[in-house]
Amino acid sequence: MKSNAAAPRRGKQALFWIVLHSATALLALLTLLAFAARWSWHLELLCHFRAQFALCAGLALVVYLLGRRFFAAECTVVLFAYLLWGLLPYWLPFPRPVEVDANDPLGKRLSPPVRLVSFNVYVYNDRYEEAVKYIESIEPDLVAFYEVTHAWANGLEPLRAKYPHVYSYPDEGSFGLQVMSRQPLEDARLEKPLGVDGAVFTARMPLDDGQRLALVVAHPPPPTDAGLAHIRKVTLKYLARRVNESPGPLALIGDLNCTPWSPLFSDLCRDGELGDARRSFGLQPTWPMWLPIYFRLPIDHCLLRGRIRVVSNELGRECGSDHRPIIVELSVLPPIQ
Repeated sequence: MKSNAAAPRRGKQALFWIVLHSATALLALLTLLAFAARWSWHLELLCHFRAQFALCAGLALVVYLLGRRFFAAECTVVLFAYLLWGLLPYWLPFPRPVEVDANDPLGKRLSPPVRLVSFNVYVYNDRYEEAVKYIESIEPDLVAFYEVTHAWANGLEPLRAKYPHVYSYPDEGSFGLQVMSRQPLEDARLEKPLGVDGAVFTARMPLDDGQRLALVVAHPPPPTDAGLAHIRKVTLKYLARRVNESPGPLALIGDLNCTPWSPLFSDLCRDGELGDARRSFGLQPTWPMWLPIYFRLPIDHCLLRGRIRVVSNELGRECGSDHRPIIVELSVLPPIQ
């Protein structure tokens, strides 16, 4: 009788391990396929889920260890370690945020902090007043808005009292752009590398110490089909060239529709000599807001070049959008003599 009662239980256990082995093998296969991301926009999509893949691999590893399936655990730990390696820079404590101290010689040489906000308001969002009040509450020096329609441009009008220098390019699709600044920007212009979706705004921001911070604001399209994936790829390549044409310290902010683990993102950082301001502050996933935080992706970015210290990098409050805004405070060091 005991033998007959134990048989169904052993069968269920065997089925459980078969399902887990299959799921782990599938996870490993998807991770391997992501290596071909440069040659297929479909496979490039797999790169964006590295954090989710790492979470699944970590959970599988724990189950294998608890179930004393040590060979499977040894295989899984290799997968987990590889996936985790790409996430560690966003939690390691270097570089650390800078505390500007008037008694510190290095602190004296830093420019007064500049606060930048990058915010995709979402084309179908109509909570204009809430967004305006939130921006006023955090008091940035410059705000870049994406997916700005004519309705959104009108809804943001109350901000003109504090941000009188407005560079507005509304669009009824998803690629309207508006930049609002407390002070006038130099050489401000909007560019469209392909003459279609994927606008790029460039300017120079005067700093209190006489330096100039070059600004690049971009919103490439999402890779929802082959055509838009191509436009995104070309726009990101254009951004690298545009960054190299801008001398001095530079900040590139935007909804890039790309995570840090995509080869397109790596190429942009390499070719433009850019560093990710998010590093050491956590992954800070920004989209989509309707999913739990561990399923969201970090596709809104601030990338920096030059002698710039990141004082803080954090996510803003949800204001009806499918994105959370990013808030970056930075100081610029003078050039080396």
